[in-house]
Amino acid sequence: MAFSSAIPAYTNSSFLESITNEKMVGIIYSFGSILSLLALVSIPKFLRRYGNYKVTFFFTIAYFLDLLGLAFLHNIFFVLFCFIITGAISTVIYFNLDVFVEHNSTDIETGRIRSVYLTCMNFAWLLSPFLAGIIVGESSYKNIYFVVALIIIPIIFIVSSSLKNFKDPEYKTFNIFESIRGLGEYKNIKNIIFSSFLLQFFILGWWYIFQYI
Repeated sequence: MAFSSAIPAYTNSSFLESITNEKMVGIIYSFGSILSLLALVSIPKFLRRYGNYKVTFFFTIAYFLDLLGLAFLHNIFFVLFCFIITGAISTVIYFNLDVFVEHNSTDIETGRIRSVYLTCMNFAWLLSPFLAGIIVGESSYKNIYFVVALIIIPIIFIVSSSLKNFKDPEYKTFNIFESIRGLGEYKNIKNIIFSSFLLQFFILGWWYIFQYI
């Protein structure tokens, strides 16, 4: 799953510039980010109604079809629509996977499991610039999305075969503004979020280097 996000990350901007113009890239990314935030806020409702397995399976299929749309569609409006919802879909899937990891880990094993989980994800991001260069080569950026769609196929089978018996916990609705205000009361959570911000900032820096330098 990390490869499916990381490989296109280094060519997305160039792909958008090839079908629109440089000024539109930021606007398109902004729409995608807003949609991702709305998806995260709404996801607990879907989890309570359908369960994490069904939601994950549905969005994994949707992700596969969306990537095929980016690879094969020619109408610019359909392509941009697929691009905008790609980020939201992948964000929801990562959230769902996090639920699986959280509720299949005991407190004693959480540190080890999370370490392996994050190491695998970062390893994918480390290799992805090299792989993206090989896949694009002298051909089209659309090859990237077709290859990534193929990567999603085994994920669909793994989800359908190994996670269908998952027992859902109680999903609680949260107020995002109250959560932000509460950060000052919990020092450990505040430190974790700050550390996560620094890591994301570091990843963004490397992304910028590969994109523009």
